[in-house]
Amino acid sequence: MVNPQLLDYIQKAKQAGQQDDQTRTVLYKNGWSEAEVSEAFMAISPQQPSQVSYKEPARKKGGIMPILITIIVLLVIASLVGVGVALGSRVWDPTWNPFRPSPESVILKALNNLNEIKSENFSSEISLSGEGIQASGGSSNFNVSFNTTGGVDNSDINNKLLDIQGSLTASATNTSAPEEQYNISLSGQARLIQQDLYLKLDEANLGGLESFLLMFGGPDINEVKGKWIRFQINDLSQIPQTQIIDGQQAEMEQNLKDALDKIAKILSDRKVYDISQMPDNQGTEGKEYHYYVSLSQKKVIDASPEIFGVLQEYYNKNSPETPFPYTLENFQKSINDAFDKIGKLGADLFIGKDDNFFHKIQIIKDLDISKFENSSSGIIKINYKMEEASINEPIEVSVPEGYINFKDLLSSIILKSNINQISVIAQEICSTRNSCYSLCKNGLLNGIQANYGKELIDLNDATVAQGVTKPICFAGTKDYCVSTLLTDGSWLCVGKTGILGTTKCISSKTVCQ
Repeated sequence: MVNPQLLDYIQKAKQAGQQDDQTRTVLYKNGWSEAEVSEAFMAISPQQPSQVSYKEPARKKGGIMPILITIIVLLVIASLVGVGVALGSRVWDPTWNPFRPSPESVILKALNNLNEIKSENFSSEISLSGEGIQASGGSSNFNVSFNTTGGVDNSDINNKLLDIQGSLTASATNTSAPEEQYNISLSGQARLIQQDLYLKLDEANLGGLESFLLMFGGPDINEVKGKWIRFQINDLSQIPQTQIIDGQQAEMEQNLKDALDKIAKILSDRKVYDISQMPDNQGTEGKEYHYYVSLSQKKVIDASPEIFGVLQEYYNKNSPETPFPYTLENFQKSINDAFDKIGKLGADLFIGKDDNFFHKIQIIKDLDISKFENSSSGIIKINYKMEEASINEPIEVSVPEGYINFKDLLSSIILKSNINQISVIAQEICSTRNSCYSLCKNGLLNGIQANYGKELIDLNDATVAQGVTKPICFAGTKDYCVSTLLTDGSWLCVGKTGILGTTKCISSKTVCQ
């Protein structure tokens, strides 16, 4: 139906003598369509269509729609290209995109890159805590924390560098008897420069263990606290070492290494793990991939026959005369039992997007001890974290000032231990014979003393071996005094109190202080 308003306008335009072409142009400009205008003109002059003369105004062929469509298409193409570049370059890296590498490939690359690390700063922390632990008929709380920070540089094989600080704290309380509390704290530093290792003990609270060490001739920790001690490679020859009896020990160690390498390859080839992709993390050195990697109980069981074969082979090599005491069924049961007790075991891995190095590894685990022992209860919380930064950037380590050589320290410890043992023998002689007199002879230790002569000779020789003089000895009925001249011109002595001092003994009644 033709719009009455449109008909009225056209009729008035005709009456005013306006050309139809002009009328059409005005109507088009005011939003009327060509079909509506033509229908209106036909309604006014249905019998005279030929008299209508219309010439459509010149317009661009195709109108504006093709242009808009072209612009939209170009924008879409540009957007797709931009998104592709952003995804491919990882400027924008959502959890899923076709260019994002698979979690397994990222982790494997980070593992391979471990061989490329020549220097780094690092920090690690491990803590264990338990509250209300019920075991052996008692209840207790405990906390143990070990922290390290530092840097290492192995880029120059002839000048390896290490700078590390560490601390250990431990506390325990018997909640059934609150007065029973135990606290231990240790902290120290270490530096390695070429073949020289420097150690310093900053804090040492052993919860009363210091006195126990002194009772058995151990060193006084307070004497070394706060002092840098230098160990040279040649010093290691003076430390007692466990010797390999023969080549059999070396063969057993090689067999163990081979077995562990085979098991590691089986675990890797069989992919006995599950990987969960977590939201990306913003680390101190940029964006990081975040994955949670956990052992799969089913996959471990599936790989267990191969692992069992390696263990059986290792056992047969080292104990060929006895049969392997386990069966595959027992082995698989042990694996299932371990998973049932420990639960899900995994680690959070944080890997740099730019350098593909491990930046952080964290393990958080709660253990229900009732699953290990029915008569016990409580939760032990485990938290381990290892972070790496400034990878392959050089570090600087300087020689500490005022250090003492380990050889000198060791000599001092040996001397004091020898003098302490002489004092122990003296106390025995004084108490058993009701006289200290036989401890000494002609101003020296009595090598022909009835019960301890040989020991006194050995102690005398061990003392002189440290570069000091023979211990001079004076003894009476109730008193004694033994002293030796040190290389620096000072004296080391001991008397009836059993306390070491720096006095030169001139008689049995000399007070060593």
